[in-house]
Amino acid sequence: VPFYWICSDKNYYENIGVHNRGNAGESIASKLLMRVFPKEQIFNNVVVKHNKDVKAEIDVLALNGNVAFVFQVKSKRLSLNSYKGDKESIASDYEKAIGKAYFQACLSEKEMKNSENIVLTSTGESLDIQSVNEVIKIGVTLDFFPAVESITRRCLDESAEFISLSIFDLDMICRYVNDIEDFKKYFRERTKKRMLFYAPNEAAYFGYYLK
Repeated sequence: VPFYWICSDKNYYENIGVHNRGNAGESIASKLLMRVFPKEQIFNNVVVKHNKDVKAEIDVLALNGNVAFVFQVKSKRLSLNSYKGDKESIASDYEKAIGKAYFQACLSEKEMKNSENIVLTSTGESLDIQSVNEVIKIGVTLDFFPAVESITRRCLDESAEFISLSIFDLDMICRYVNDIEDFKKYFRERTKKRMLFYAPNEAAYFGYYLK
């Protein structure tokens, strides 16, 4: 597998490769979202500041009217021990990929709704977020995490309005839903009512929605 070939060169991967992988994930997510949102509504590497202090970071932000989509993109892969069913490895991988994304998304929401804070893109452009009154929080992994839905339901309580899906799931959704209002409706239903329905994967949820 190419990933493991790259990892075998520790000097390259730890200093360059791991950053390239993360940057590529954010770039791919942005391009997928451009099927739904106008290019000017999508921003990468967004930071929320207050008095020059960085309070939160958002990997990909899509702004449409008073609704903000916060996508936290994680490049963490399942370790070999997790594939073999080791519970401790699975818990560790989950926390680094999905748990971390949830924490960052919640922090971003809190800081964005603080009118004293400013939001800047990677280019230094200031964004007007004062009208934002709804934040939809989504985690995106670059690899498919088996049983991610079961683990998320167990680790996050009913109040957590957050879902995690793979970049492949996002590709699927953005391919079939090109209307912004339909896109909002799907993710509102998924995040706000995540504990009312259960399916083994995002494709099953999405298929039910389309039907």
